[in-house]
This record gives sequence, C-alpha cells and structure tokens, in this order.
Amino acid sequence: MQSFSFARTPGADPLGDTPRTAQTVAKLAFVVLAGWLLLPILTPVHVEGFSASIQSMAMHLVGDRLQNYDRIFPLNLELFATSRAGMMLAAASMYMVAPLSGEWPMRICMWLGFALLVGASTILVRTWTKTNTWIALAALLLMPGVAESAFFYNDNVLSAGLALAGLALVVTRGPQGPSGSGTTTALLAGLLFGAAVLARADAVLLGPAFLLAFIGWRRAPLRLFPALLAFGATAGLVLWLVPAWLGFTFFDMLKVAEQAVALWDRGSALRMVFRIYFFFIGLPAGLLLAAGAAYLVLRREYLGLAMPLVVMLAYNLAYAGKIWEVRQVLPLTPFLGMFIALGISWAWQVRGKRVLAGLAAAVALVLLLVPLGPANMTDGPRNMSGRLLSPFAWRAWQQRERANFDFLGELVDRQTADTLFITDNWSADRYLHLVLQERGFRPMADRAIPQKCAALLESTGRDALTMRHLRLHTPILKEWRLLLPPRFDAYRAECGELLAARVVYVSDAYRMQAVEPGLPTAIDYPPEMALGRLQKHASVPLAANPLSPAQTSALRAVFANEAEDTRRGLLASGQTSFQARVDQGQRALAGSLHLH
Repeated sequence: MQSFSFARTPGADPLGDTPRTAQTVAKLAFVVLAGWLLLPILTPVHVEGFSASIQSMAMHLVGDRLQNYDRIFPLNLELFATSRAGMMLAAASMYMVAPLSGEWPMRICMWLGFALLVGASTILVRTWTKTNTWIALAALLLMPGVAESAFFYNDNVLSAGLALAGLALVVTRGPQGPSGSGTTTALLAGLLFGAAVLARADAVLLGPAFLLAFIGWRRAPLRLFPALLAFGATAGLVLWLVPAWLGFTFFDMLKVAEQAVALWDRGSALRMVFRIYFFFIGLPAGLLLAAGAAYLVLRREYLGLAMPLVVMLAYNLAYAGKIWEVRQVLPLTPFLGMFIALGISWAWQVRGKRVLAGLAAAVALVLLLVPLGPANMTDGPRNMSGRLLSPFAWRAWQQRERANFDFLGELVDRQTADTLFITDNWSADRYLHLVLQERGFRPMADRAIPQKCAALLESTGRDALTMRHLRLHTPILKEWRLLLPPRFDAYRAECGELLAARVVYVSDAYRMQAVEPGLPTAIDYPPEMALGRLQKHASVPLAANPLSPAQTSALRAVFANEAEDTRRGLLASGQTSFQARVDQGQRALAGSLHLH
C-alpha cells in the first residue's frame, strides 16, 4: 500500500497561499459544518430487529444465559452470536465493568467505531494522496454513507473502524517508518483485524488490502515474511480463543453465515449494487471521485489507480449478490475517499478560471442544499443530495424509531395481570423481547402451559407477574409470510386456554389497520398513505391492541391473504419449489444449539 502514495499530487495544501485569517475562518467553518452534519450521531437508535438482537444478547450474556436470547429458533441465535460476537462482547463488557445500563454500551460502541473509522481513513487517504488532513476529512465528510451509517446501531461501523485502524498501522508504521521494526506493528494490526472479523465476519474480505499493504514494505523485504506470520498468528489466535470461549469456531461462523444467507437470499441485481454505492457516495462526492480517477488516468498513474480498484473489486466479487445495505460499503471508505481527495485537490487548480469555478460552486451548492428526490428508507432517510438539510430528516427519523420503544415500554408497564403478547414481524418480535428484558423480566419454566404450546412462545416472569410472548414471525427465512397461518393455527390448537386470558397483539400499524381500522398506533401517520408508500418513505410505527374473538378471526384472515399474495408472487417469478425450501428452512432454524 506504500505504492498508493503519489509524489506528484495536485495542490497538496490548497489553503497554503491564503492569508492566515482566511485559513482560520475556513477551518472553523468546516468544523461547524461537520458538527452540523454529524449531529444525529449523538442520538443513535435501533434500526430494526438485528440491532436490538445485539444488545439483547449482550444483556443475556451478563444477566443469565446467552441461549435465552432465542430458544425457539436456535439458528437465529447462532447467526447473531457468531457473526456479531465482537460487538456483543464489547457491549457485554461495558455492562459488566462499568455502571452503564440501557443503550449506553451500544452508543459507546458506535462512537468508538466511528472515531476509528474516520481517524484511520483520514490517515490512509492523507498517506496515499499526499494531501493534507483537511482535504482528507472533507473527502470523508462529503460521502453521506460514512456519517449516516453511525446514526443507528449496527456492527458495521465498529468492524470497519477496527479493520481500517489495523490497515492504517501497517501502511504508516512499517519498517521504513519511525518505529523501525514491523513486528510490533504486525502484531497490533493482527489483533485489530481479528477483532474486526469478530465484530462482523465479512471484515475478512479486507484481507487483500492487508496483503497489499505488507507488500508495500518494499524497503524491508526480509521482514515481510515474519511480519505476515505475526499478523496471521495474532489474528488467528483472536479468532480461535474468543469463539472457543463461547463454544464455537471461526469455521462455525462461516458455516452459520452461509446457511443464513441462503435462507434469506434476496438477490442483488447490478442496478441495486450501483444504487447502494450512489447512496453511500452521494452526487457531489461522486463527481469529485470521477475527477480524481480522471486525474490519475491523465497523469498515467496506472498503479495508483489499479491498487484501490483491485481491493474494491475483490471485495465486491466476494460479496457478489449479497450487498443489500449502504452500511456494507463502509470498509471501502478510504479507497473511495482517496479518489475524492484527489478530485478536490485537482479541482482547486482551476480556481483561477472564474467562470468554471463559479459554475462548479453553484452546482455543488445546489447538490448540497436540494434533495433531488424523496428520501429512500434504506436504514434511514437517505438521499444522494441535500446533505445540508439531512440532519433534520435524520433526527425526525430517530425520534420516530425511539417512539416505538417508548410505546412498547409504556405498553408493558401498563400490564398489571399475566398477559400474552402476539408479534408477527421481526422488529416487533425482538423489540418486545428487549423491552421485557430491560424491565427485569427473566426467562422462566412455564408449567402452566402444555409442552407443545411452550414451543411457540417465550415465557418471562418478574415477581408474581408472567408475560408470555407468542412469536409468529420466522426469522431469517425469506418466505416467512407463508408460515404465519400455520403458526397461528398451531397456537390456537395448542394454547387454547390462553385464548381466554389477556391477549395483546403487537404489530406494524398497517397490519393492525387491516385487522380493524381505527385501532391506536404508536405514531400517527396520514391515512392517505398507502402501504407501499408508508413502507418506503417513513418509519413504520408499531401498534398494539387487545384481541377480541372477532379480531382473532380477522387476524387469521389477514395472515392467509398475505401468505396467498406471497405464494402468487413466488409462482409468478418462476419459483415453483419454494415449499421445499420453506420446509428445509424450518428444519434448519430448529437445529441443534452449539453455544454453551
């Protein structure tokens, strides 16, 4: 990666020939702008069931047993416990050693991961392009996906931050650096890389970048093999010891992830991949990225162009068909930022051409001020332009997401007698599980219900109060709607005595409205918003209501209609063997549990 450095970069310090006062004003303006664009990072929220799962597992690991996260679908536990072990353990350690509660460990993980991500990426961009720190920071700030991915809880930010911190060590602290020896650097980098893979298994896809970085130690080739050995041994030790303590191996991580991805294979057309990258990079940064690439071509810096492209190509080929979310691009932040920084520096050279510079400034201002389309709900209100207004949208989105948790908390607090909650979607399922956990309800052996009924629901207790949670949603499986009617029928057949008890239905507002229009929801939304628009452009609010016998029958009809619509859609797309896949998925999800 030392070969990424360019000795002939354009305008390494654009502010170098400007008065000191102007430099100070420009830097202060940049800091204020950065603070505004990063404001939502102070209040991250859960984005859906997977983020709630990480916090829930950390609390189970400290407070009782990890298996209690999910005893109904063991594969669901295995997936999150193995592929997100690093973040789970980081949060759990804070629960154990610090007086922290609630979401604070998750917030700290996000802030730490973001600091590592931005710090390491800045160092890498500055090293590879020979630009200054301000340009490197500007290149990162211009990409919406870098900051916005830290506005909600996820493991991608921490994993990418750890991995890129290790890469920055290798690039800047090699044998030719001030430290003189690469062994310590390799050991630390291996530790960080191993921790990154534990936090999220796909961090292993940055392996080629580390290999290129070590090869960049061209002035000390004799130290390359010992350094690679030290790096691999340290990373391997981390990936062996920590999983072994939890009761699995690194190969189990890969096996479980492969099995889960096969069950939840959404496909990823090429246009979807481009769309994900466009939302991550944004239009202003995209134009500068193209300029930076053009600069390298015009200067015939083909090696400098090829090296980052090799890393990005290897990453995307290994991830082929599996790039579904904007946050998955985070590990490539410095490679994209490198081109943008070069584009900024090159664009500065034309500042004397007033017409061209004025036109470019006008275009940039429009792109920063005006959203060119409605926000797309890809883990939040993302847009490729209009960044200066985006904090308003993100804070409103965060408030809506937090309102769902407040709603569930109030709902649980209002229960003064034994209650059965019914959930039928992923987020409502895991959100309710976490809310009950946070309010002191613990798993219990429920002798008041038949064994077959116990296989469908979770029972928790606090003092003399029992809360049962009927989980109709089948996690991971893409065709889960097909199983809603049979799981609901099994509940009515096996848990008949619970039908007479207090039953509270918790679901998305749109499904609640289908059961009976006018039922209360956590968040009001315009009634003219059709289902498709509601799902695409707004956070779907949760709703809850006690179920009467008539509503129970109506709910069964809603499930049947959704299952039939799903079945017709699968047949229309040419999938005729989906029932065999569903049966196989059910068997996989109920498989044996390996974690102790």
